[in-house]
Amino acid sequence: EIGNLVSTAVSTIPTQGTALDHIEILFGPDLQTDPFRLLTLLSREQVILVSWPGSYDGHRLSYAEPVHPEYFTNTASQLLYYSLEESYEIS
Repeated sequence: EIGNLVSTAVSTIPTQGTALDHIEILFGPDLQTDPFRLLTLLSREQVILVSWPGSYDGHRLSYAEPVHPEYFTNTASQLLYYSLEESYEIS
């Protein structure tokens, strides 16, 4: 399962935090995983900095368009979001 693979990879890195980029593969419908839940679970073990390949409107994270097979959206709570255009802190 991709969740176990990512979790094992991140937990073997001897740091207090991990940066993840190019996470598009996590959205593949064949994986049958919730990328946001996976990243949330990983963040319980260490700080996770994720380059999100979608959008954020202040309440919801989205990836792709609704007609796309990899479309994903989720309400974001307990998220520290930073953008070159704006930043939000939700607690």
